[in-house]
Amino acid sequence: MDRDEMRAWMKRWEIVNEYTTEEARALTPEEKFRRLEMLFASASLFPRSAADEEDEERVRELWMRLRSRYRH
Repeated sequence: MDRDEMRAWMKRWEIVNEYTTEEARALTPEEKFRRLEMLFASASLFPRSAADEEDEERVRELWMRLRSRYRH
């Protein structure tokens, strides 16, 4: 891919991003909530790995340390 092709490719993705941003802004709060609800409902379709659970535990521990250190 040469420089001009790369610029054209990037320009097309900028157009796509602009379109999806405008599309999201046009949604009503009810539509946004419905989509979020659907996303949460679909979480069970993707099994969690042991690594995900370990990462979550590590993040929880870090958060608790920060919270205890900077609690007012």
